[in-house]
Amino acid sequence: TSQETVTQIKALGGSLKGITLENQMVLQAGVPMEATLGQHGVETLTTLEVASHVLGGKVHGTLACAGKVRSKTLKVAKKYEKE
Repeated sequence: TSQETVTQIKALGGSLKGITLENQMVLQAGVPMEATLGQHGVETLTTLEVASHVLGGKVHGTLACAGKVRSKTLKVAKKYEKE
C-alpha cells in the first residue's frame, strides 16, 4: 500500500534473503527510495527492486590502475643491427 515504508519493504526482503536492512536499497526505476511508497508515487503493480550493496569488484576501465602499466611491462633488450 502507499502507506508502507521503505523500511518495511527492506524487512520483508531481509526475512526472505537474510540480508541486513543496512545492506539493502529499495529502487524504483533505478532511483533509491526513502520514506513511504506513496511519497514516491508507487501504485499497485509498480515494480520495485531490492538490492544489496556489493563491495569490491573489478577495476578494469577505471583510473585505479592509471600510471601502473609501466611497472608491469616486461623489459626487452634492444637488438642492434649490424652494418
